[in-house]
Amino acid sequence: MTKNINNSIVLAFGWVVNNKEDEMRFPAFSMVFGASLLFTTVLSAKETTRKIVVFKNGVSEIAKEAVLNNLNAKVVKIKDIPFINAVVVNMTQDAEISFTADTAVDFIETDVYENWLEAVSENNLYNFVVIDGETVTTQEPQVLPWGVNRIDAEKAWRKTAGKQIRIAVVDTGCGPHPDLRIWGGASMVDYTESYSDDHYHGTHVAGIIAAIDNKFGVVGVAPRVRLYAVKVLNWGGSGYLSDVIEGLQWCVRNKMNAINMSIGTYMNFPTMKLAVEAVNKAGIVQVAAAGNSGGGQVIYPAAYPPCLAISATNKDNEIAYFSSTGPEVDFSAPGQEVYSTIRRGRIPGYGTLSGTSMATPHVTGTVALIMTMPDPNGDGVWSPAEVRERLKKTASDLGDKGKDNLFGYGLVNAHRAVK
Repeated sequence: MTKNINNSIVLAFGWVVNNKEDEMRFPAFSMVFGASLLFTTVLSAKETTRKIVVFKNGVSEIAKEAVLNNLNAKVVKIKDIPFINAVVVNMTQDAEISFTADTAVDFIETDVYENWLEAVSENNLYNFVVIDGETVTTQEPQVLPWGVNRIDAEKAWRKTAGKQIRIAVVDTGCGPHPDLRIWGGASMVDYTESYSDDHYHGTHVAGIIAAIDNKFGVVGVAPRVRLYAVKVLNWGGSGYLSDVIEGLQWCVRNKMNAINMSIGTYMNFPTMKLAVEAVNKAGIVQVAAAGNSGGGQVIYPAAYPPCLAISATNKDNEIAYFSSTGPEVDFSAPGQEVYSTIRRGRIPGYGTLSGTSMATPHVTGTVALIMTMPDPNGDGVWSPAEVRERLKKTASDLGDKGKDNLFGYGLVNAHRAVK
């Protein structure tokens, strides 16, 4: 069940990041069902497997209840994902056979548990700098990271810094960190209700998007966006497929403008595809890491057409040696040796990481800047297709002329994108 956490988090500045007003804007979205659906039965001694059961379109909650109750002790429900008309259950093999034969069921998929960061980020941490206690007075003056500079984001700030655009980081959580303002979020993992980052990956990604423009640390591509932390991965970067999908469901319900997914897998999961399509239908831009296969396969969800698939470049505007490439790549952005906010051992600081994980938030930040500008058709809303077209028209062409398998349509240029 979704755990929407808007607890107050006090950063080193003493700021209260989430308040009651935020809580009212983004109330809990826990799904409540009839008592007959809240199974208290214990599974039989037979071996069970965690599965996602997707029902056909139009199947009502009453019909789902009947299907589940008919199997009684062979099934224990874990949570609902109405976003894709699915439930997550532990079931016996006998129950799976019965489910498959039921006319109300579309398909069943194993709820895979895996590391979603292995394919998107090099696990190297360089130049880790610890913030001195609870103060920032001893910090070095703010630096402009090379990636933010390379896409000319600082020139775009003359027009916009992304104010009021809602960006969700679907990752290991974000912060707390004195150089980030997290407006809210939720945890989908089962061991904590906190969306704080107990890894480091999500905080690094968040800083690239939206580190605050202040006197210290770093500054992000869109420093005035409203950043939301959607924790779908644990302290080691692993999580269930259903947790990632549930995180996307939270983004739709809480009306995010764009989602950063610096996560991925080599597996093509039908349920993940359904989720990405549902997010796109909701009008939310999805930006995803192409992967770190060194010229190999573009991973999922980036490979799904609704997503903007992002490859990584180095300081010489060459494709990074680790970056995945292929026809699915839409755009490229700086991803090698990127300096940003970080948490290590729950201590806030700054560090350098490489990966398409780092390239992706450069594009997400640019998307946020675009979305503050007048939209093309004047309806007041930037659709995913309109954002893609603006990025396409304003990217700096690299490699072969036009779209290619390395850089897509080219290196994102934030300044040109908001002209």
